[in-house]
Amino acid sequence: MKKIYNDAYFLGKKKETLRELEGKSEEARWADRHVIAGLKYDIKQLQAKDFTPSDDMLRSAETVFFCMATVDTIKPIVKEYQKKILKEMQAGPKAEWCEGRRGLSPNDLILDPERSYLLSDNDFQYYLKRCNEERIKANLHVNNPEFCPLLVVENNLRKAHHILLDAMQPLTGVEFDDLFKNEKGLENYEKYIDLSLKLLAPFIDSKKILKRLYPKQ
Repeated sequence: MKKIYNDAYFLGKKKETLRELEGKSEEARWADRHVIAGLKYDIKQLQAKDFTPSDDMLRSAETVFFCMATVDTIKPIVKEYQKKILKEMQAGPKAEWCEGRRGLSPNDLILDPERSYLLSDNDFQYYLKRCNEERIKANLHVNNPEFCPLLVVENNLRKAHHILLDAMQPLTGVEFDDLFKNEKGLENYEKYIDLSLKLLAPFIDSKKILKRLYPKQ
């Protein structure tokens, strides 16, 4: 199992290096042509390793990639209207939030959506109301008007990560709790997910993901 994940790690690193080299000027690519050829050969060899993913592994990885693409699509839309609304509101933090807090004054403006929780109750309710109006304008669907579409898709991505971890367990023997046995639990978890995706990526049909993203096209 360790060898498989080492291969996945090195495959990912070689692909990153290849992308960097191929993104250079034509002259620089010519100078590095032997390095590029070597990287392409190494990548081909690593991808040809004797590994066949299960259907569960493939389905779970496809879902993760789909959720990642959904987050990347929705996030800039939501962040843009959240910032616009806060700029329009010109509202400061709730008075009690300023007590004993360094660098936070009642005269400060809340302009960062990540700090919207500092708004007064009335301001926060107005903020949510305006966000819902902008969500509708942006044609973003949620099952409950009180839900933030970005938080919904980010939560879907977290769930997809858990499903991927479970799907990889027969191969790796690693369970969720195994990754959180020390203070680097979150880092271990993120690396494990990243390596799993790099291992499975060569077997994923990107057309399936695009069809899920754009079903009407």
